[in-house]
Amino acid sequence: MTLPRQILLAVLGVVVVYTALLAAMDFHMCLNDFWAWSFLAARMDFGDAASLQNGFMPPAYAVFLKLLGPSREVAGAFILTLLSVLVAACVMGKITLRSSTPGTAALAIALLAVFPPFLQSGLTAGPDIVVAALVAIAVSIYWREGCQLRGGILAGAALGLAMLIRSHALFAGLGILIAVILLDRRVDRASRGFLLGLGAGVVIQILVNLAAGEVAWSNAQAFNVHKMVYGMDWYAPVTPESASVISILTDEPAVFFRQWAGALSRLGIWLLGVAMALVFGWRSGHAALVRTSAASLIAGALYTIPVSLGDSPRAAVVISALIIPPVAILIHELRRRRIAVPALTVAAVIAVGVVLGLRADREFLSHSFKQNRDFQAVESRLVDLGVHNAREVFSDDFDLYFRSIEGRRPLTKGGWGLIGIEGWAERYPQLPTDDAEVFLESCRANGVRYLALTRKSRRLGSQFAILRYDPSAAGAQSVGECGEFLLVAVPELP
Repeated sequence: MTLPRQILLAVLGVVVVYTALLAAMDFHMCLNDFWAWSFLAARMDFGDAASLQNGFMPPAYAVFLKLLGPSREVAGAFILTLLSVLVAACVMGKITLRSSTPGTAALAIALLAVFPPFLQSGLTAGPDIVVAALVAIAVSIYWREGCQLRGGILAGAALGLAMLIRSHALFAGLGILIAVILLDRRVDRASRGFLLGLGAGVVIQILVNLAAGEVAWSNAQAFNVHKMVYGMDWYAPVTPESASVISILTDEPAVFFRQWAGALSRLGIWLLGVAMALVFGWRSGHAALVRTSAASLIAGALYTIPVSLGDSPRAAVVISALIIPPVAILIHELRRRRIAVPALTVAAVIAVGVVLGLRADREFLSHSFKQNRDFQAVESRLVDLGVHNAREVFSDDFDLYFRSIEGRRPLTKGGWGLIGIEGWAERYPQLPTDDAEVFLESCRANGVRYLALTRKSRRLGSQFAILRYDPSAAGAQSVGECGEFLLVAVPELP
């Protein structure tokens, strides 16, 4: 299908705007998770199967970074991000065009661009936006009218690859498949092909796990559920011993369901517009809108229920292709209807959602631009002070990284990498923070010369308030203030 000019212009506009925003913030790395994948890639050895497997993340994105190499991984990751934005926008327009007009498809692309989970993932380097693009491709192929065996295999393979990047995609794939089976009330050749393609991804992950000497199938869902129910102090993270979803449920069912209800509502709220589109389409006799929104609602619900157990803040971006098209078509249909109370009510709900979304976008952009300025100021001052390696710096900020200083990331206390990635503690030794004097001695022993402390540093220990607000009282000296950060020189022994 050749895309109409309106859609192509909308796609071009989104890519240009996203590229301009990234350039304006100097391609700032907003997501600290990227450095975990970078760490995995650095330790990866294709001759050692055990290095390809970890308990938290599938291997594909780390393999991609490994193939790029350390010097090109950041640039390559941002290029992949922008390519994913391009693909997702094109496919979103194509999906919407099947049930509406080119103008509505262009509207869908605009809504996608300002959809907060998509914008946040599309303006940083990471795997979530890649998965969103692959899920959109699968929806576009498998949900088109007359999809045959080959199309089903291609759609399933796209989701199989997505699952090897982020395990969330498995639930998205099952939802997309089951939605069609329920609506058509049959399992056809395309569905069997879809299962074949998706199953290939599952088999690859199982083979990687077995080759690494692990169980056939494992993920961090039990840890995620434990984190959701009991919370987590990321400065002192702990791994629950012998935890399972069932044991957590049976130990404290009331707490479990209360916390899950909150997580479910935070993710499920994004399906509200799809539900309104289904009701509107049903009442107005719009068959195409009913089909699109019903399939999206079923698939979205089947994804949301299990994935919400992990309470991931980025889970919604994966199903952007299920959320946006029905809402765009609904808006188009509302504009064509005569004014009535039900239509005005739906329009008001959509308007409120758009306003809240734009506010979230503005807050994210403001935070990212400020964070980039602070990070660059910290790095510039440290370079002036003669810092050549990131291990000479300790910070309480998990996001802080350096562009030109070797090692890129300073030492920190805690972080999920400490419990999820083998070798993390060796690269980032955990300095004792309960006592300021003992901490400073440990800094000297580990070659740490400077501290980059934020207001949150008091969470590391009661005496960190002294280091942050009155370093001289601990025998240290402030050497500069850079936005949120106070730079403190570790005192040398007399």
